Amino acid sequence: MATVEEMIDINMDGEPVIKDKWVPVWVLVSYNQKLNMSPKEISDMWKGLITEQEIEAAIEYWRANPDKVIDKLAGD
Repeated sequence: MATVEEMIDINMDGEPVIKDKWVPVWVLVSYNQKLNMSPKEISDMWKGLITEQEIEAAIEYWRANPDKVIDKLAGD
């Protein structure tokens, strides 16, 4: 089962990431929401390194915790 964890690291500061892969949730959610890409399209773009299940877990995490998923490219 795909999991999201809050990375406690000097450079990540509790940022939610895909467990064991360090891919930030906001990146995957951004592909899905801003570029209207499906989990399959995102996984294909990442050449399967991030699975559809991991992308779906990222989206579910974002929906449940929107205040913890900060798009670093959104600007102010």
